[in-house]
Amino acid sequence: MLHLLQLEWKKFKSNSVTNLLGLLFLIIFPTSIFLCKELFKEKARFPGDSTHADIFQFPGIWEWMGYVGSWTIFFFIGFIGIYIVTSEIRNKTLRQNIITGMTRNEYFLGKLYYILVITIIATVLYTICAMLIGIAHTETWTISNLWDNDLASLRYFLMTLGFLSFGLCLGFVIRNGGFAIFLYLSFVLFIEPLIRYLLFYKVYQTRLVNFLPMNLFEDLMPNPKYKLTENLPENTLPEIVQLLSNNEAILGAMFYICLFLGIAYWSFKRKDI
Repeated sequence: MLHLLQLEWKKFKSNSVTNLLGLLFLIIFPTSIFLCKELFKEKARFPGDSTHADIFQFPGIWEWMGYVGSWTIFFFIGFIGIYIVTSEIRNKTLRQNIITGMTRNEYFLGKLYYILVITIIATVLYTICAMLIGIAHTETWTISNLWDNDLASLRYFLMTLGFLSFGLCLGFVIRNGGFAIFLYLSFVLFIEPLIRYLLFYKVYQTRLVNFLPMNLFEDLMPNPKYKLTENLPENTLPEIVQLLSNNEAILGAMFYICLFLGIAYWSFKRKDI
């Protein structure tokens, strides 16, 4: 495992694309949460919503930090899953690795270990930032309420790994970097939302539509305002998005991560290098 990680590190440690994406994430993610101070200075017109102060206090900081992080993961980290595959195909380094003795299993495991390390780093950053901001803004806090977060770190880990595994899958299946990135953006922002809209509003109203992969990853760290509807009377706000429970989202994310990685491995094994 360490040998494969060292090989991946040597390949991409000086790569301008991965370094830029990682740097943008490291800068934007911890700071973007503070933009909410401006967005939530006044009480929102949302039943049960709170002032901006609650965003930074325990336990709210875990949800708000995760929601902000889901966007930065999608825009910056997810692309890395695509790039680490398609760039090697374009530059013929994949072929060179296989010719010089690396097996396909070892090559694939190297990519898997690499995205796992990225996921762990992103999750550690999320956990540290949420704890520090929460401690700084919560007048009275204890160890118990500090960790009262409904497995937030696990949900963030799975959400990050979900986007990375989806990107890795597109990289292995499509192999063309430009088209893979276009499909990545299109599927998350347009194709799946359109499918959800057509299925839910035009064909059959069922909550199964919430189990589509990108919606499920989003429900790991959803907009916290939507969670305020859980205790409202039924049909009070019929237009509000219904969220999956944390357990449903966690189990569903594990399934889709395995599915995307399985498709990526199957595609890699059957295609020419």
